[in-house]
Amino acid sequence: MNKLKIIGLGNFGKRTSFDFSRDEIETFFSIFPFFLNNFNLEKTSFFFEESHPLKALGSNEHTIDKEYSGIEHVENNQLDLDVVFLPKTIKVIIRHSPLMKNKIIDEIKKIATYSGFD
Repeated sequence: MNKLKIIGLGNFGKRTSFDFSRDEIETFFSIFPFFLNNFNLEKTSFFFEESHPLKALGSNEHTIDKEYSGIEHVENNQLDLDVVFLPKTIKVIIRHSPLMKNKIIDEIKKIATYSGFD
């Protein structure tokens, strides 16, 4: 599996954020649902509404709205997560308990790389 490249990150107490390049939106679309699934978070509407099957062409593939901008929000009893689609970046902001921080980092490492992780 290809991994996303983290281009920025932040940690502010109970809030952790990760920035990804907007150029990787197709990879983000295919990989980030694994992260959501590992925390039992529902897929946001972007992963459903912004992809359109190409059934007219006899394909099950999806096209991704590369111009989509907005904020997607999902939460459960562990995490409160926003995915912000900006013109040049995709920012993931996660609000969590202090005990969840290491698990979040471990799960992000499964889908993304960052030179600071080495």
